Amino acid sequence: MGRGIKFFIKYLILSIFVILFLNSSAFAASSEIIYDNCSVTKVSGVKTGYLCSVQRKKTENGKKYIITDRHFEQKIKRLNNTVQIIQDTNYVEEESGKPVSFSMNSDSSGEKTKISGKYITDDEMAVDFDINGVKTSKNIKFKEKILFPYAIDNLYKYPDSKIINYATIEPSIDLRTIKIKTQNQGQENLSADGLNHNYTKYKVSINILPGIACYEWRDKNGQVVKETTSLFKMEQVRASKNEIADISGDYDMFSGGLIYVNKAITDPDSVDQINYKITTAGISATNLFLQEERQKNNQLKNGVIYLKINTVKPETQSFTYPVETKGLDEFLKSGPFIIPDGDKISAVASALSAGEADAYIISKKMESWVFNNINNKNYSLDFANAVQVLETKSGDCTEHAVLLASLLRAAGIPSKVVVGLIYTELPKPAFGYHMWTKAYTGNKWIDLDATLPYKNFVPTHIAMAETPLNNLSDRADLLINVLKSFSAIKIEILNADKPVISKLNDGMLKISFGNAAENNSLTIKTINNKLTAGGADDSGIKNISLSGFDEKDYVRSAFYSFIKGDIQKSLNDFNAFYNSISGGDDFSYMRLGLKLSGLGFFNLASKSFDNVKDKDIWGLQVDSTKNIYFPKKKLSPTEELLISDALSKIKFQNLPETGVILINKNKNKFQNNDYAHYLLAKAYLAQNKADFAQNELGKSIKLNPENLTYRMEQAKIYVQRNSYKSAERELTLVKEIAEKKEIEDKAFWQDFNEQSYWLKFKTERKNPLKSKYYKAKYYEAKNEYNIALELLNSILTGNTDKALILETMGNIYLKQDQVEKAKQNFQKVLAIDGKNVSALTGLGKIYFSEGNNKAALEKYKKALEFDSGNSELKLNTAEIYEILGQEEESYNYYKEVLQDVSIDLEANYNIGMMYLRSGDVDEAEKFLKKAIS
Repeated sequence: MGRGIKFFIKYLILSIFVILFLNSSAFAASSEIIYDNCSVTKVSGVKTGYLCSVQRKKTENGKKYIITDRHFEQKIKRLNNTVQIIQDTNYVEEESGKPVSFSMNSDSSGEKTKISGKYITDDEMAVDFDINGVKTSKNIKFKEKILFPYAIDNLYKYPDSKIINYATIEPSIDLRTIKIKTQNQGQENLSADGLNHNYTKYKVSINILPGIACYEWRDKNGQVVKETTSLFKMEQVRASKNEIADISGDYDMFSGGLIYVNKAITDPDSVDQINYKITTAGISATNLFLQEERQKNNQLKNGVIYLKINTVKPETQSFTYPVETKGLDEFLKSGPFIIPDGDKISAVASALSAGEADAYIISKKMESWVFNNINNKNYSLDFANAVQVLETKSGDCTEHAVLLASLLRAAGIPSKVVVGLIYTELPKPAFGYHMWTKAYTGNKWIDLDATLPYKNFVPTHIAMAETPLNNLSDRADLLINVLKSFSAIKIEILNADKPVISKLNDGMLKISFGNAAENNSLTIKTINNKLTAGGADDSGIKNISLSGFDEKDYVRSAFYSFIKGDIQKSLNDFNAFYNSISGGDDFSYMRLGLKLSGLGFFNLASKSFDNVKDKDIWGLQVDSTKNIYFPKKKLSPTEELLISDALSKIKFQNLPETGVILINKNKNKFQNNDYAHYLLAKAYLAQNKADFAQNELGKSIKLNPENLTYRMEQAKIYVQRNSYKSAERELTLVKEIAEKKEIEDKAFWQDFNEQSYWLKFKTERKNPLKSKYYKAKYYEAKNEYNIALELLNSILTGNTDKALILETMGNIYLKQDQVEKAKQNFQKVLAIDGKNVSALTGLGKIYFSEGNNKAALEKYKKALEFDSGNSELKLNTAEIYEILGQEEESYNYYKEVLQDVSIDLEANYNIGMMYLRSGDVDEAEKFLKKAIS
């Protein structure tokens, strides 16, 4: 995997040293020499390059100028490949320090750059660019006064303050203004560096390199003799011509740029989701990582970021080709790196897209083609453009990315490149910097990695920045964004989850989930007894089969049509699927009904639910769905199409204003329709019109007072508007309605708990510790366990109710399967409060999972002394008695548990198996069906 990693190391080093060394500079013609010196560059103590500088005075047409020339060479290794960079720069300024012109020539494997500029007014420069033969020109205006090397030296030769501020430019990063601030740190002797004098030391801050510590030492003439930076422990020190002759360039930037992690991820292509904790040091965490559909980040105030990244599986819907590209011109342009109008690139793109009518299929074909045809995966190239890559068939991730982006654009598919991190195991588990491509296929951007074309787009890709990469400025933006993270972030892999697998086996219900980072799985133990009868097939229980959801083309087409706004076609395709379902296929009817309920197709959803035969299994889910989502008044077919059209515009097309217009145009039809008012509320919320939204929700609730969706939305708006008492009343009412209707929908109750804890977090703001506790509970309810733990840890010291916090932390650790940490927390709780039921129960579960049944039973029975009505404790106790062979004790506890309707899957399964062993097949079937439901 490591072969795909690409570092922008040359640009990092070059940018840092060029920025720091604009005051120094090589090879001059005859004239009065001001200075002629060289410096050697080191990375972590290894010589990697040198900078020779000459500054001279020159008189031309009676006017005096200062010419500064510099020659920079850098040689580094990436794995076994040597990368060499050569750059020559010339600056011209008047003796007064007024800048006149500059030129820069840079040559490295894969890239040749020439840039020259001349001031045409006091604040405007005309600049010519030639990047790999692609020539452009532009005028650049500067808001700041720009200084060149001679003027900068004079600031230090004749300082008027201990703090010196100035602005300059750097040609290799698009001539953007670079603001530098230096602070005098006093005198220091540099005898250790062979410089036997005292020099003035300065701390250097650079606006585009936040968080990177830099220092420089200057002589009495204001010239730099030494510079250091924390990044890669780089330094540059004045040296003789003899000293710079021996440059080994043996520093391996591949390993130097890796961010090592403490866990390995086995088989990334099988991982569904990875959760990361990113700790930043000395830099702003704001906008460090992209926020997008597959990658969500939660940023805490203390520089900690939690990333949750999901696998993106191959698309099942079709994407019309040619693609609608309105407003996407930036992502179709040709430039110095991405070159869609190259003849050879156009020819390949035409061949790959010929006869295809699906933009996604074309994009994936191009990804595969680039991977297969760049057969020299080498690291010696710097940043070749797409034409060079196609001709040489060589390169690493940047070359793969720009060639793929060029092919996509040549086919009329908008593209951009992404820079971020990717997991590698070379030489050991770590993340390295990487580039990949995104393609716009019609209604979404999809990620493509031609360097590492997994079947899925795996969550080992951490996205940091993206750009159309149309010019040097775009590349500089990427560089600066990545540069912020170098040496400043730590990555922890919290968990890497594989898909959940559940199975029945020999009377045991095993729910196993693999954690790819740990390469293990957890089995939730239930009854350990094996069936003594002839097996499940002989038991008299009817076989309950769950068929897979049919993935026929018209189902994918139906959803795609809906999100594009073709509502009639969507409904037609859903009807076609409905008519294709075999009688008795309850699972498919349920899946279809649930999908339709979320799209406003309530009539077809009702028909689908009505066809479900086995109400014992599915009845509760059907009733819950109708109570949570369905409107009170049945819609006519025409009204339903209008409503669904509005929903599509508001929810999927990001056109809330159009949704409002559509409903209001049919005001007479929808005046007494609760769902129409609810959609209007959602549209107004999307437009930040809370007053209008609340008004419409009020109408919805008046027409349908027991619809839980409307009331939950109302509660959220109250919280948003700081109407906490109203929110509390609304949530109390929601709970009463849900309990009365026996709603068991887990998603609903999770949402309810989240809102309840968030409200408590808001209402307890006067008590910071209590408020933060409820904020932690909110994140626990959202299953964002690491954020919750972070918050709880922050309030543990100084809190009077340590037992409550430790108990909550213990339960979270238990949910994360961090058994030792959970055990430690529960033991601390019991040391404070020996009657704490939650801690006793938690320890019981841990002992049970370790096979220590007697210790587990002791904890459960102790907990029952303080909470005799706790059904979960009774169930756990019954299970242990059964394992220990004490059937009568077990049965008595099970009998008590049966009176509690809230028992979950495991309880229903265990009780079902108990009845099966006793020969009561009907009762066994009833509880096993509940377990499935």
